[in-house]
Amino acid sequence: MDKDFELSRRERFDALLMRKDDLAKSNGYYRRISPTDAAEVDAKLAAAAEAAAKKKAAAVVATKPATPATPSASNEPAASRASS
Repeated sequence: MDKDFELSRRERFDALLMRKDDLAKSNGYYRRISPTDAAEVDAKLAAAAEAAAKKKAAAVVATKPATPATPSASNEPAASRASS
């Protein structure tokens, strides 16, 4: 039986594996090879981002507590001192 375990190292396939960063292409590359499709996709992504921003803004407004219409009691003495 062969006792050479050098090939059984965990790192032996690292050179063969491609990571996501190695495979990813930039948006500029996509625009260069297919400008029509890239413009369509960019428009859809921009619309989706705008819709998400509106939804987030609406959620923030919905979670804010309502501000009182009348001034609070702590503000009244300060206002009376400022006018005198």
